[in-house]
Amino acid sequence: MRLTVKKTGTHFLVGHRRKKIFVYTIIVTATFFTIVYLYFLPEKFNPFEPFTLMLDSTPLAGPSKVQVVKDGVKRDLQRFQGYENSILFDDTWLIENCIGTLSQIEGIEKMFDVVDAWKNSLSIECRNLYTKFSDIYSVRTRHAPVVIPDSFIPKVLRWLGNSKQLLEGARSQLITSIENLYTQESTIFNPIRSKRPGAAGGATSETLEYVSELLQATEKDCDFCKYKNNTARDPFGSVDSQFTLTVSNTFKVEKFHSLVLWKHHNPLAIEEYEVCM
Repeated sequence: MRLTVKKTGTHFLVGHRRKKIFVYTIIVTATFFTIVYLYFLPEKFNPFEPFTLMLDSTPLAGPSKVQVVKDGVKRDLQRFQGYENSILFDDTWLIENCIGTLSQIEGIEKMFDVVDAWKNSLSIECRNLYTKFSDIYSVRTRHAPVVIPDSFIPKVLRWLGNSKQLLEGARSQLITSIENLYTQESTIFNPIRSKRPGAAGGATSETLEYVSELLQATEKDCDFCKYKNNTARDPFGSVDSQFTLTVSNTFKVEKFHSLVLWKHHNPLAIEEYEVCM
């Protein structure tokens, strides 16, 4: 009996080895020429300049031209600019394209409406600019309700120049705040606070004497001594203790902006045990 053995698939193995040898040859050759190329380059020549010309770009800046001198001939190459932080828009452009007629409305209380119109602008440039603004600043608004007793209304009206419209505004005060998200600085606006007593300042160097005279002059008609009738309240009421209680600030800077009052006329006459209670 004769046995025959056939070799199968040998041509595939041979072909695979040839492919590996071919790939290795290309890699070695490319590496060799790259080393030679970099070794013999001039010192000031940047071999990666073509790649930086293509990759260095920004969505806001358009392409510009850069001159390259080669073989004594100047050639203009088209390239894209890098990062640009210059101001591309001014306030006139912002008003005309992003805000429109809202910019004609005076009053800090309209700031939130202006920012909201900017955010919802149809212009993509306006919305992109708003995104950068909102990354730094937060603008928000809220209503702060105040309950003013009937017995306290005449005095509040005098503060507000007998304006019933301002009185209604005092009952539901619009507060606008602007916060820098990086520095944590914030500014709060409540236009009606400018109408409150003492808003214009006027303290003198004789502060203690002034306070003493003021205490004597206001002892009979002190609103804080008659806090049940002559102070505003928050919708939830007040916090009452043996020596103190809380009342709402009639002209708020925050939704819940309260005062802590002593249950005696002179706020400077404070005993240690009263503070500890």
